[in-house]
Amino acid sequence: MNNCNETESIEDIIKWQGELYELEKYAVSGRGMSQERMDKNAKELLDPNFNNILLEEAKVYKQKLLKNLEWTEKRIQYLTNQIEE
Repeated sequence: MNNCNETESIEDIIKWQGELYELEKYAVSGRGMSQERMDKNAKELLDPNFNNILLEEAKVYKQKLLKNLEWTEKRIQYLTNQIEE
């Protein structure tokens, strides 16, 4: 049984399949990245100080988390004292 309709030849299907495979190479999910963003990412990755920048950002984030943790621990202690009274 032939799965092609009468207007499609095997050559057409092979051609369309090749085009589909070519398009799939660039398929992404979600929003696409602008050329400017791709250029910025490439520049950052090639920057010898990039790891230092990431390290500083991580340290700042850690301090923020530690501050939140300290507040949470104080809140737990306060609530525990309130329950015990």
